[in-house]
Amino acid sequence: MGIIEAKISDRRFTRLIWKSLRAGYFEFRHYEHNFVGTPQGSIISPILSNIFMHQLDKFINELKGIFDIGTRAANTTEYNRLRAALRKAKNHGNMVEVKYLFKEMQRRPVMNFSDPRYKRLFYVRYADDWVIGIRGSYADTAAILTKVTDFCSSIGLTVSAAKTKITNLNSGKALFLGVNIFRAAHVKFNKRTKQRLNRQLRFTAPIDRIRTKLTQASFYANGKSQPRFLWIGLEHDQILHLYNAVFRGFINYYSFVHNYGKMVGFLNFTLKQSCAKLLAAKFNLGTMAKVFNKFGNYLKSPSGVGFFKPTYGVNNMRFSIKASPIITNLFAAHKSIASLRDLICSLCGSSYRVEMHHVKHLKDLNPKLGDVDRRMAKIRRKQIPLCRQCHLKYHGSKK
Repeated sequence: MGIIEAKISDRRFTRLIWKSLRAGYFEFRHYEHNFVGTPQGSIISPILSNIFMHQLDKFINELKGIFDIGTRAANTTEYNRLRAALRKAKNHGNMVEVKYLFKEMQRRPVMNFSDPRYKRLFYVRYADDWVIGIRGSYADTAAILTKVTDFCSSIGLTVSAAKTKITNLNSGKALFLGVNIFRAAHVKFNKRTKQRLNRQLRFTAPIDRIRTKLTQASFYANGKSQPRFLWIGLEHDQILHLYNAVFRGFINYYSFVHNYGKMVGFLNFTLKQSCAKLLAAKFNLGTMAKVFNKFGNYLKSPSGVGFFKPTYGVNNMRFSIKASPIITNLFAAHKSIASLRDLICSLCGSSYRVEMHHVKHLKDLNPKLGDVDRRMAKIRRKQIPLCRQCHLKYHGSKK
């Protein structure tokens, strides 16, 4: 709090942070005290990270000012030799030699990646996750890591030995914010000058990690898709909305990756099969083939809601910033049909946390017991929208 109050003079805001740190949280209706740090997913975590980690930002910015030298890496000796030979062949009018030398120059890198007179340091941080890119030698990189580790220790932070490592992008991959970063193996050429470009950085979605996420959320197991039986009690529309939310969540997050088409193909195949298997169990259809025969290729419900149809084109510069209004998180247990259709409570008219109350048979209703049963019997419906408070009050009166 001392660091926060030194940087922020608004005491109402700092008191609000202090109260948030002392507040507990609910887990399955049980209140839990928060003794150390902020709870996972707390709304103040990004704020506190940005305030506290600003010290690291300033330190690395100072390191960058010292480390960066030179304006451009020198050309390789081989490239300079070929360029001189090409100039000489042009002067002598030997076009066969010119063509051969030009092809040889395209096969070789232009700049020397090991030039000690040209170094660069790049730094990116998101909350408490950060990555440093070094254009220099391994010794330079190790020295920077030591300085950063020592500085973090001086401000009370511990750099995770398991997560922090030095990676050469020419031969390995670095994982940052769930994205694999590495240098492309193939070579591109400038369309205008026809000159060979350096091996570009590539960003790919880790399919194995996505598969693990789907397995943890019960969409995938033993090498194939499986139904998420936690949703079997929901309506057809709700099931499709939740599967679409999971699908959109992944493709929006990884919308810029270079293996976008491969990732979308895997998700489309896995999630659609999982959804079809769940619908087969829900409607006692037995097989996925019968589900697709009945509901079509996009598993459309009678109201017209269908499985999400993705596009496979990739745009590496696209970053989605607008969220879908119905996207929920991967492990969402429930998305009420009432909230999807903007219904209000039939008793009090509230629109806050509206959910559907169900009965198995109309004959189970007793209009003499209360307003809920009387209203359902009058409209002859087995479900009715109720706000959370009215819903709990109704079930409490049944005990």
